[in-house]
Amino acid sequence: MEKKEIDLLSEMINCYNSYSNCKEKDNLRNEIYLKILPYMKKWISSILAKKSIFLEKEEILSKSWDCFEFCLKHFKPEKKILIPNHFYTYTKFYLKFYNKFNNKNLSSQELDSKNFYIGEEDVYDQLEELKAFKNLLPEEYLLVFDDALMSLIPNNKDKQYRIKQSNLPVIRYKESKKIFKIIIDYLLRR
Repeated sequence: MEKKEIDLLSEMINCYNSYSNCKEKDNLRNEIYLKILPYMKKWISSILAKKSIFLEKEEILSKSWDCFEFCLKHFKPEKKILIPNHFYTYTKFYLKFYNKFNNKNLSSQELDSKNFYIGEEDVYDQLEELKAFKNLLPEEYLLVFDDALMSLIPNNKDKQYRIKQSNLPVIRYKESKKIFKIIIDYLLRR
């Protein structure tokens, strides 16, 4: 997405959030959707393809509307996050939970009531807390923290295990990593 498009979409979303007239708001929402639709389709296709899920064009179009509404609902202009980054991340999150709970036939209201939506647990705030926690650590523990964070990613081929690069004794390194994993998991999941 080019910078002009990002700026235009950002301006349109800000206007959308400031409108009180429902008809104007719906019209602007539809315009925003049409502008971001080609990207939403690509993102959805690629996210699902990684899970070996391949949908018909009509199904992708339907999911793109659901994802779009979810992304738009949870967009916070004050966070200064680029539109493509926000929409891609939230689309991925929505599809993850949609696919996880689709087999149980949960409606979107049930998902919302079960607090699976990001709006309840603002991911960006959690990442900021994680970053703030890391900034409080002494320098010798930063390497351990990074290793712990990377080891939490499932199927990560680049998992780090850098005991030799650390100045800490092996036991302290392993115990610190174990504790950091618990803290990181807590900060990201609560």
